[in-house]
Amino acid sequence: MTDLRPASLRLIEPDFVDRVPAPAYDLMGPLERQARLEANPDSYLAVTRSQEDDPASTPADILRQSRAALDRLLRMGAFGPRQRDRLFLYRLEVEDHSQTGIVAELAVEAVRRRRLKPHEQIFPERAELLAEHLQVVGAQSSPIAVAHAPLPELARLVASITETHPPLLDFRGADGLRQTIWSFPHPEALGLLGDRPLYLLDGHHRAAAAQAHADRTAAGPADPASWLLATLFPTDSLRIYGFDRRVLDPRHSTDECLARIGHEVALEPIDRAFRPTLGTELGVYAAGRWYRATLEPLAEGALSRLAPVLLQARVLEPVFGIVDPQSDYRLDHLPAARDAAALAADTDDNGGVLFTLAPITAEQLMTVADEGQVLPPKSTFLTPKVRSGLFLRELTG
Repeated sequence: MTDLRPASLRLIEPDFVDRVPAPAYDLMGPLERQARLEANPDSYLAVTRSQEDDPASTPADILRQSRAALDRLLRMGAFGPRQRDRLFLYRLEVEDHSQTGIVAELAVEAVRRRRLKPHEQIFPERAELLAEHLQVVGAQSSPIAVAHAPLPELARLVASITETHPPLLDFRGADGLRQTIWSFPHPEALGLLGDRPLYLLDGHHRAAAAQAHADRTAAGPADPASWLLATLFPTDSLRIYGFDRRVLDPRHSTDECLARIGHEVALEPIDRAFRPTLGTELGVYAAGRWYRATLEPLAEGALSRLAPVLLQARVLEPVFGIVDPQSDYRLDHLPAARDAAALAADTDDNGGVLFTLAPITAEQLMTVADEGQVLPPKSTFLTPKVRSGLFLRELTG
């Protein structure tokens, strides 16, 4: 069985592109998501809500409300008729960056047998909630982002459409992100990928949830639940950031924290905001002062010189006793798309110790995945992220 096939889905109608598409769920906190929904009840955020957004409701109630929100969008005509066995091109452009991917369906079996290679740990509770969402809501709208090695022949096929054919949709959101969608009448394009490895960039929890849902429903190979929505990007088109970390430890003063860090790693005072380019260095900021920290690499292997791994091993666990970065309340993960000076200003307001990390490159990410290793949670941050509410793939019928 092939791991990739054309998709069967609905596409957002042009009259709704200013109302329904929503930023990635995890880019916003509960208060921001609530504010966006209050300002725009038609946002697809109404379909992707969780108990974090409404602690007074039970998870079962929230899932029912999510399905009701999707039914409402369908009644409004927000999505067009279901188009079967189609490929699409999806371009995201912001400032001077552009990336174009192929929207298709990817077999859950590719996740199970690791043709699709992950590189990050997941939060099991989050994956379970998303599996329940698939069960009750019965639809996918946020494609996972998948990377593949660049293929000149595939790039030529993509360009033959984007440079000569009118798009189905072309719009710019309030955040400046331009999104363009074309029909891509070249199913042979998927065959060009052959059995080459695919790398999971964004959507680790959605992929795990799709696998759990397929297992739970005993879905057969042709069943919609045995497939998930994916956008496939060549690695040379991607812009990957990392996540910085901030620790707020109420048991120790900031000076005590810095002294404890200095016992474990070498701290060099510097007079400017600092984001490293080497995985063996950290930027450290607290109480108005910047430092460069130098970290000793671990044993050999793909993980040995990567900043998130070294930070955990050399600082977070020995200094702060943070053994589980997934659940420790003292640790914040901060998307590094913001500059270091802005994060330092936030730290002045909120307290704690800020750590800025070197980003992980696409090549490093692929090496980690090829070795079967995984990075700590929140180690990579793909931007711009694909949006929810443009494509709607239903899991029934």
